[in-house]
Amino acid sequence: MKVYEILEATKGILVSGNKEDDICFFSQDSRQMKNGGMYIPLKGERFDGHDFIESAFQTGATAIITAKDVSYPDKIVIKVEDTYQALKDMAIYLRSHRPVKVVGVTGSVGKTSTRDMVYSVVKQKYKTLKTEGNYNNEIGLPLTILRYQDEEVMVLEMGMNHLNEMSRLSMIAHPDVACITNVGTAHIGELGSRENILKAKLEITDGMKDQSTLIINNDNDMLQTVDLPRLNVVRVGKNEGASIQASDIELFEDHSTFIVHYHDQSEKIWVPVQGEHNVFNALIAIAVGLELDISLEDIKKGIQEFELTKNRMDILEKNHKTIIDGTYNASVDSMKSSIDVLANYKKRKVAILADMLELGSYSQQLHEEVGNYVATKEIDVLICIGKEAKYMYQKAKEKMENVYYFTSNQEVIEQLDQFLKNDDVVLVKGSHSMNLKEIVEKMNLKNLTPDVDLVEKYVQVPDINRPALQLSGYFDHFDSDRVQVIGYVEYTYLQTLEEAKKMKMYDELLSHKIPCLIFSRALEPDQELLEKATQADTPVLITQKSTSSFMAELIRWMNVKLAPCISIHGVLVDVYGVGVLIMGESGIGKSEAALELIKRGHRLVTDDVVEIRKVSDDTLVGSAPDITKHFIELRGIGIVDVKALFGALSVKDTQTIDLVIRLEDWDKDKEYDRLGLEENYTEYLGNKVVCHNIPIRPGRNLAVICETAAINHRQKKMGYNAAKELYTRVQNSLAKRREEDEDDE
Repeated sequence: MKVYEILEATKGILVSGNKEDDICFFSQDSRQMKNGGMYIPLKGERFDGHDFIESAFQTGATAIITAKDVSYPDKIVIKVEDTYQALKDMAIYLRSHRPVKVVGVTGSVGKTSTRDMVYSVVKQKYKTLKTEGNYNNEIGLPLTILRYQDEEVMVLEMGMNHLNEMSRLSMIAHPDVACITNVGTAHIGELGSRENILKAKLEITDGMKDQSTLIINNDNDMLQTVDLPRLNVVRVGKNEGASIQASDIELFEDHSTFIVHYHDQSEKIWVPVQGEHNVFNALIAIAVGLELDISLEDIKKGIQEFELTKNRMDILEKNHKTIIDGTYNASVDSMKSSIDVLANYKKRKVAILADMLELGSYSQQLHEEVGNYVATKEIDVLICIGKEAKYMYQKAKEKMENVYYFTSNQEVIEQLDQFLKNDDVVLVKGSHSMNLKEIVEKMNLKNLTPDVDLVEKYVQVPDINRPALQLSGYFDHFDSDRVQVIGYVEYTYLQTLEEAKKMKMYDELLSHKIPCLIFSRALEPDQELLEKATQADTPVLITQKSTSSFMAELIRWMNVKLAPCISIHGVLVDVYGVGVLIMGESGIGKSEAALELIKRGHRLVTDDVVEIRKVSDDTLVGSAPDITKHFIELRGIGIVDVKALFGALSVKDTQTIDLVIRLEDWDKDKEYDRLGLEENYTEYLGNKVVCHNIPIRPGRNLAVICETAAINHRQKKMGYNAAKELYTRVQNSLAKRREEDEDDE
C-alpha cells in the first residue's frame, strides 16, 4: 500500500517521509514488526500503543500512524485523529481499491472450521488469503485485510458479541459472498434471544451489494425464515428447500461421506473429518466454490485436503482410551455436535460434560436441553460437572441409568478410574473458565462477603475493568464479564456521592452480574455495599497491593490460566533453553529421543500428551497434564519417573514452544531440505512455529540432531544463519570468478 493511499484513506497529514514509498506490513503489536512495516499504536484501557513507538522502530518498522505529536525525520510519520479509526479506514480503502473478492463467514458455532474448509476449496483455483487464528473482530479483521498482497480472494471469519458489531465488520469487508453456518445460543446471555442472534448475524449483509450471494444453512430453524429479495440466497442442507442438498450421509469414526445434489447433478463427497456438522460445512464450501466458478473436481479435492484447525476438537489416544478433547469452549450447539461425534463410535462411550457459561437467564433451560439430547444418543456413561450442569444431570437421569453428578473437577479426578474402562471413547466438553477461588488463593485476597460461595463463581475473560464511567451512571458498552477493580480514584469519588445516589449506583453495578468486585490498597468498602453484594451473590474482595501492580500481576496470571488450550500427542523438551516439541507417529521414537536428551543434561516438560496454551499472539506455552507430569513411557520397560531417576534438574513444569521437530520414516523417493534457506512452519492455535521434518533410519542419532536443531534455531534468533552464510560465500565466489574471467578476456 502506497503512503499516498494511506493519506487518502485516513485523511491524515504526512509529517515526514515520501508519499511514493510502499508499506508492505501492518501491525498494532510492536513486537511483531517487520522491516518495511507500519506500526499502528492503538489505545486500550490499560495501555497506550504510543508508548511503544520507539520499540516498533527498533524491531523493523519504517512507518507509523500516530494520534500524538512525534518527531522522527528519517521515518514515515502520518498524523491522524484516531489510530483505531485509521486502521479501519485503511482496510476499507484497500478493499475497495483492489481487484479481490471477499467471502465472509459467520455463525454461532463452526465459523473457524467452515472458514478453513472454504479456504481449502477456494485455494484450488485462486490465490487466497484467509483469517488467521481468532482475528475476526474490529481489530483483527482490518489487520487481515491489510495483509493483502496480490490475492484474488479473501476468506474472512467474522465474529460478534453484541448487536451492530457485525454490521461494522461488514461495512469494512463488503463481502461478495457471505456464509452463515447456523444461529444457535452462543452469546444469548448478551443478546437476550435467538431472534436477536439472527438479527446480529444477518448484519453481515449490511455491507453487501444488491444481488450478492448469501449462503445459509437451511436446516437451521432460524435461518429457514430468512427472506432477503435484494440478495441471491443459496440454501444448503439435507432437508427440502435446499438448492444444494445432501443425502445418503454416512458418518464414520474418522471421516464422513454424502451425496450432494445441485443443478440436476449428483456427486459423492468425501469429508476427512468426523461429525454431521462437518457435512454442513462441506455443503457451504461447495456452494462457495460453485459461486466462484470452481470445478466440482477441484471442490472435491479441496474438501479432501481440508485440515481442521486444532483449536476446538482434538482426538487423542491415551492409556488405552480415545479422548475427544473439547475443553476450549462450549455452547448448546457445539455440545450437541460433540455428542454426535461421540455417538458415532462403536466402542463404549463416556461423556464428561461441564457447565456452559454466558447463557444468562436461559442457562437452566439450555442445560436441560443438552441433558435430554444426551439421553437420546445411546451414551453409556454421562458425568456432569458444575453448578449449572446439575440441570443437565437431572434431565438425563430421567431417561438414562449411568448418570453421575459432581460439583468440581477434583471430585471427578479422584473417582474417574471407577467409571472408565480400557478402549473407552471419552468426550470431555465444557466452557473454558477459571474458578474464582483460584484467583483469591493466588492473589492472597480477603473475601469480605463470606456468605457468597466462591466455588460457584467463575471468570472467563482475562481482562480487568476499572468502573470509572459506570460509577457516574454510564453503563453503555460496560464489560460486565470482567473482574472489576476499585482503586483509590474510584474509591475517593464514591465518598463524594450523596447516600441515595451511591445506593442507586451500587444497585445498578451489581445488577449486571459482575464476577467480583475487588478493592485495592486495603480500601474498605461501605457496609451497605457488602450487604447489597451478598444479596446479589457477588463477591467483594480486598487486596493490600497498589492498583497498578495488582492489575498487572492478575492480568498476567489470568492470561496464562484462561489462554486457549489444546492437547496434542508429542514430547516437549527444554534443550539449551529452546522449547523443542517432538512430533511423529506412535512408536517412531519420540520418548526414546527425549530420554537421550535428558541423559545429556536437558529437561523434560511432558511426554505423550502436551497441553499447549496460547498466552499471546506470538507465544505458546506447553505443559504436562497433572496426572502424567514427570513420567515417560518407554515401550518394553513401561512407565519411568524421570524426576526420581535423574533428579529435579531433569524436569520442568512449563516451557515456551519455539521449535517443532517432526519425525517420520525415511522415504528414499522424497526430497528433504538439505540447506535450510527457507523456514517451514506449523500452526497451533493460530500461532506459527518453525518446523523441521526429520527422516528416521538406523544410525541417525536423534538426540544429537534435536540438540543441533535447537542450537541452530537459537543462533538464527541471534542473527546468524549458516545456510545464508554459505549461500553468500557461494555467490561471492561465483562473482569473483566472473570478474577474473572478464579480466582474462
